[in-house]
Amino acid sequence: MTPTPASPLHAHRRNRPAFTLVEILTATAIMIIIILVMLVISTETITAYDGAIANIETTSQARRVQEALQKDLESAILRDDGNTWIQVEHPAEVGNLTRGSTPHLMLFSPAADRTKREGTRTGRIPGATCAINYQIAQRSPFHNPGEHIQQIYGLYRAIADARATFTTALPIIIGDTKTGAQGQPPLAFWQGTAEVMDINGNRASQNLMEWAASAQNFQTTNVVGLTLVFWYFDTETRQMNAITHEENANSVREACAKAGLSPRVIPYLGDLKINATQFIVDNNSGAPIKGHLKHIDYATTILSPDGAKQLRGLQHTAKSPRIPAEKFKEILTAHGFIFTGTANIAGQ
Repeated sequence: MTPTPASPLHAHRRNRPAFTLVEILTATAIMIIIILVMLVISTETITAYDGAIANIETTSQARRVQEALQKDLESAILRDDGNTWIQVEHPAEVGNLTRGSTPHLMLFSPAADRTKREGTRTGRIPGATCAINYQIAQRSPFHNPGEHIQQIYGLYRAIADARATFTTALPIIIGDTKTGAQGQPPLAFWQGTAEVMDINGNRASQNLMEWAASAQNFQTTNVVGLTLVFWYFDTETRQMNAITHEENANSVREACAKAGLSPRVIPYLGDLKINATQFIVDNNSGAPIKGHLKHIDYATTILSPDGAKQLRGLQHTAKSPRIPAEKFKEILTAHGFIFTGTANIAGQ
């Protein structure tokens, strides 16, 4: 029996040489290079995306703060009656923040977002003027204040509704001509008690210092600095001058010098009281500064999410809300963003 010859196709398959070890290794190396390049590109894309999201988040936080400050300051009540209508106090350092960057700002303004109804009632609260309090605090806005990692920096904006302002705050500011009681600065109101709205919309008597920094008044997180510069028109010298905390005075002078300006920059240490025609620096009531408030420059420093994460990690490691000063400065330099604004003061 004659054997059947193999087909040409089968013969070709038997004669095709296999891949050599060198070819396999070369192909593998090329594949690894391609994967590594794709990995680098993907990592850079993800990093850029995360950075963009972080910038959007930080900018959004800043916008909330800046818009609230501008609206409140530009509508602030500033009457020419000898009483203090705006007060800035720097009582103490807050965590790693210096006194100059943690002002306690108190004013009166018809805040557009004020509470307008009594709880679930349909009746509106009469009036519009509200006592407003800004402050930076380092605490937990959540339910576990004992955890060091939750001791975060944040800006708190408290608004005493129009009824509480009318019944409690304004009598303190204006005084009582019948009894001869002199008007006191806004701090006298915020250091006391008053019936204000709680987080559920019910009116209750509150210790205002505690209530002002409570969860319901938490504005935004990661605020690690607020700088205020008060520009006033000196009626005697006919020029614009500035008043700011002593920690910021040199920076204001340097910025003015670069702009070719040479205003008088008056520093204060702990307290500034303002009415329509004068400023009282550090309770020096014997020599008030005469002038009309025209502008307020404000600058807010906010940590990026990465900076806040690093800060929480160091707080957790140190088991303390305060970390070494040099470490905090490094985080602030690398991850702190400064947002500025100006409020034009009309007064009333």
